[in-house]
Amino acid sequence: MKRIKLLLVVLPLLVMVGCAHPMVISPRVEELPVENKVKVDKVVGYYISAANLALNVESPGGGGDRLAYHPYKDIEGALSKILFNIYKDVYKLKSKTDPKELSEKKVTYVFVPKVSTTSSSPSPFTWPPTDFSVTLDVHALDSSGKQLWSSEVRGEGHAEYEQFKDDFQLAARLASKDAFIKLQKEIEKSNALR
Repeated sequence: MKRIKLLLVVLPLLVMVGCAHPMVISPRVEELPVENKVKVDKVVGYYISAANLALNVESPGGGGDRLAYHPYKDIEGALSKILFNIYKDVYKLKSKTDPKELSEKKVTYVFVPKVSTTSSSPSPFTWPPTDFSVTLDVHALDSSGKQLWSSEVRGEGHAEYEQFKDDFQLAARLASKDAFIKLQKEIEKSNALR
């Protein structure tokens, strides 16, 4: 009987330790500022492969727990928003090099992101990350597939318990917001993307 009671206590703990906490790392798009009031008079697109959109990543959280998220799916809205902040129109593309699709939509540049993340927390008691980073390595191609521009930016977010207790994803949101603000500035200052 004692073994059964012990098993009933230990089993839920083992299940909790073995699972990763789901979270979303996207920034709130309404918090991404519009710096330029005058948009570049060009149509652009972005391409994220189906495999990347489905990619599930696990990284460390606090208390020995793990976090689970879909980095490409989560950042897609923010990428679209900053491009729309700069250009007159933005399309999600099915291919980065399909001449028919690019021609029909009159796409001048295709933006292709690569996303990497890190997370950590020194807390032995809470699972949300205290520190999070989002690195965006973005390439811009012309309609023939030739690379015109690339930039890598890193956003960092930090949140203590008092800050994240009502938003467990706060450090991740701050990191991705920081990365996209930096990316927008990089695109805006590039003469190659005018």
